[in-house]
Amino acid sequence: CSAAISACEKGGQWEMALHLLNTMTEDRIQTDTITFGAAISACENCAKWGEALWLLSAMMLNTVECNTITFNAAISGCAKASDWERAAHLFALMGQSMVELDGTTFLAAISAVERGNKWQEAVQLFSSMAPRRIDFNSNIFNVAISACERANEYKPALQFFEAMKQNQDEPD
Repeated sequence: CSAAISACEKGGQWEMALHLLNTMTEDRIQTDTITFGAAISACENCAKWGEALWLLSAMMLNTVECNTITFNAAISGCAKASDWERAAHLFALMGQSMVELDGTTFLAAISAVERGNKWQEAVQLFSSMAPRRIDFNSNIFNVAISACERANEYKPALQFFEAMKQNQDEPD
């Protein structure tokens, strides 16, 4: 069933993914992080962030381990829905749950605050990457620059641009 849910994820069939997950639960077939992760990603890919968050909550209630991938998909869904506050909450919850943060985590979180016009939060998130030894890439730089640009904060935007050049990423 996990393979079928993964196929639904790839095919943009979020409703079928949820149906299969529900069928597994009804038939008492064991679900796991991979199964839920694929269903969350299917919802996230189709901008069904409410469903993705519901699935993440269901994982926690059923003591299914939440991992970096499941959290990243949920945070990304919040970013796409411009729900920066919920994305920030999930980001904090990841840290509290001792789930590893990676570049995708930061990209999704910075994207969420960028869409919420919260440039200062974007700067804070970006600044917290180096001490965690998270690699910077052009996508993260671009989202951080965009967050500053939206708020007409050109000084930090230019600082990000210069840092991107020093990081040897090609500016877009």
